[in-house]
Amino acid sequence: MTSDRAPEEIRPSLRETFSNWRYWVFFFLTSVVYNGFFLRTFSHWWFEDDCYLFGFVRTIQNPAAFFTRETIKSLGAGGALTPFQAVSEWIDSHLAYRSLALAHLHNTVSVALTLMLLFHVLRRFGVSIRAAIMVGSLWLCLPATIVVTEFLSARHYLEGFAVSLLAVAFTQSLSQGTWRENARTTALLCLAVASAMLFKELYAITTPLFCAIYLFESKRNRAALALLVLIPLYFVYRYWVFGPTVASGSPWLRPAEYLIYLSRLPYTLAGNFGGYALVLLALALLIFFARRQENPGRFLIYAALVLGSDLAVIYPVAFPVSLQWLDHGTWCRALFLLGNGLLIAGGIACFHAPLPQRARTFAALLTFAVLISGAVVTRAEWQRLMLQSKREGTFYLAHPDRLFYSEVPAAFFLDGVRFLYDVPVRHHIFALERQRPPAEILNRHQTIWRVVDGKYVEDPKLFSELQANAAQP
Repeated sequence: MTSDRAPEEIRPSLRETFSNWRYWVFFFLTSVVYNGFFLRTFSHWWFEDDCYLFGFVRTIQNPAAFFTRETIKSLGAGGALTPFQAVSEWIDSHLAYRSLALAHLHNTVSVALTLMLLFHVLRRFGVSIRAAIMVGSLWLCLPATIVVTEFLSARHYLEGFAVSLLAVAFTQSLSQGTWRENARTTALLCLAVASAMLFKELYAITTPLFCAIYLFESKRNRAALALLVLIPLYFVYRYWVFGPTVASGSPWLRPAEYLIYLSRLPYTLAGNFGGYALVLLALALLIFFARRQENPGRFLIYAALVLGSDLAVIYPVAFPVSLQWLDHGTWCRALFLLGNGLLIAGGIACFHAPLPQRARTFAALLTFAVLISGAVVTRAEWQRLMLQSKREGTFYLAHPDRLFYSEVPAAFFLDGVRFLYDVPVRHHIFALERQRPPAEILNRHQTIWRVVDGKYVEDPKLFSELQANAAQP
């Protein structure tokens, strides 16, 4: 590969990268500015299933239990095999229970580490310092990056990507001759890859497949085979936990519907219609870059396999992603790895392809313009969602004697608040229950409260409607 022929001075070792204190300071400050000032995450409250998950992990004393069948099923994540998600949240809950500040600080550190690892991987692929920092800055603007940083319960997407980058860095060390291929280095690589696979299904196939292909091309066949063995082992583990199911709670798309879904992905990836231009640009750069390889056809086949593996893994959630493609909401996170891969591949190809400087500058400016626009829109939507959750959750805790009407998108949100904060008696009605509200809850109250235009108001008319609906047979 082109990166293997890059000068040694622009391919630092992991030790050289991580021993440079200037990088630590730079990336941590970048993450602080990103989280604290751009996203303003430290002013946010719990969201959707945060409360339930952070409350549940507190009940587990030994984090090793998160890898057992019974505990994984108790996480309430459907068919998601994400034990390291629970471990990450367990750390927060045991250090400082119910501490939003610690949880968001944890996210800030995770973003900084991910930036550091992304920078190192790009440098090992022969990308210059300036270009590597530019790609990292663009990565922060991806809508999916914003979503997994804002949403505490989606932190495992972020940390799984960081561990995947660590696995790629180990792969680079083996492939480029920095490490010798032996039992110790292969075991270390397998440990990193297996850990990434158990953060989120996104990484279960794509991470080991990419690393194995890179190792095969570098004649590190034993290490490559060891990684490929991890894929069937993962599915054996998954079968032991869940049985023969990939249930996601969503209907599967038919072929025609899937093509519509694919046609909508560029918008969701970038947060606006400029994403179509960026996807075409990334693919064109990749093809142009492939022409410089010794075997362009084989390179493109490998690229298609990696891309296809990611699309296959997220197929079970293609329906909600397609349904909410214009919303800038929670389902953007499903495209996190896909967007990351296209950005990184396009960045490496743009740097190495024999292009005029003007063409590189144009590509960079176009990408910045499109992604910053999408980032601003996505941030605004998440500010609204987070404020809505904060208003409902804080009022609910402050007034245990008042019946509250919950209108957040996730109907289970206030149930999670009850669980985390030990609220003994339920005093809320979901908007989804409007037609069939539970009469036993209504009978304990004389009115109902809700949020209207940012203010807490009584709504006797709504209360009467709920009483009438509850009385119907």
